[in-house]
Order: sequence, then structure tokens, then C-alpha cells
Amino acid sequence: DPMTGSATLPVEAALIACDMAPGLSRIASWRSGDGSRNPHRYPPAIRWKSFSDLETWDELLNDAKSRALTGMKFAASSMGNGKNNVSIYCNEKNPGAAQLARSSIKNAGVTRIVSLSEGDCIDWNLEKDDGISCTIPSRTIFVSNPPWGKRLSQDIDDSWVNLREFIRREAPGCEVW
Repeated sequence: DPMTGSATLPVEAALIACDMAPGLSRIASWRSGDGSRNPHRYPPAIRWKSFSDLETWDELLNDAKSRALTGMKFAASSMGNGKNNVSIYCNEKNPGAAQLARSSIKNAGVTRIVSLSEGDCIDWNLEKDDGISCTIPSRTIFVSNPPWGKRLSQDIDDSWVNLREFIRREAPGCEVW
């Protein structure tokens, strides 16, 4: 994501790649200083009159936790080539948004597979130190929710031109959304 903002798209992609069930991190990360119960521990369905199988919910929750743990281990491990099985790259020009993105990545627990760069996307080079690009034609997907008038008003034209040039340079043969 060359214009990541708060890193919503890279974080969601990482959670999907790790087979993390929606809402699982909310259940696992809830903390209470006053000893009250986790409001996310059980689904809203337990309030339904016909819902009576809390044991099944607990089994599903344990299965989801296990799948997420296995998925995270797989994503962050390598197949012997020194690279993660899953690598997600993002970039942000605005320092405040970059700080928010860093926080989002950390809070989601995906720092091992999501890498954030700071700067204008026109200057973002996806080649690694060994000179090899981290993109794989027809296997790499670029996504972005570029800034619009409300998010960016001064240099919006330059931003769109820079995004276009970045995609032309870095994404040949790749899918771009």
C-alpha cells in the first residue's frame, strides 16, 4: 500500500493471511483493570432465547485461536530462502499518519510480516538490499486508498501523479487495486 494512512488495508491483509477470525483479536486483547468480565468473550447470540450451547462457542473460539496461531507462525516463517512466507509492505508520507500506522501494526500483532516505510511513494523503492525486487509479477497485489480532497487538499494533483508513476515503475505485471 503506497499511501497507507493508518495501515488499515495492510493490517487487514495480514490478519486474513494469518487466518485470524474477525473479532478474535478483540476477544484476546481485552483488559479490565476493575475485574469486570470481557464484553467480547461471548457472541451476541448468547442473548438469543434459542441459544443454549456455550460449549460449542468455546470450541469454536479455541479452534479460531489455534488457527490464528498456526497462521501467524506460517506467515512469519520462511521456506528456507530467508524471506517470510507472507510479506506486506506499506508506505506513508504524513508523519502523523505513519505513527498511527506503526501503532496499528503493533496493536494487531503483525509487526513480523508488515513493514512500514516513510516518505513520498514516488521515492519508495521496493528493491531490497540485494537488488532483488520484493514484487513477483502476477503474484503481488498492490492496494491503496489514495487521499481525496478531505484527506489532502494542497498537493492532491502531485500525489496522484506520484502514485501513477510509482505503480508504473514498481508494479509491472502485478494486480493493482
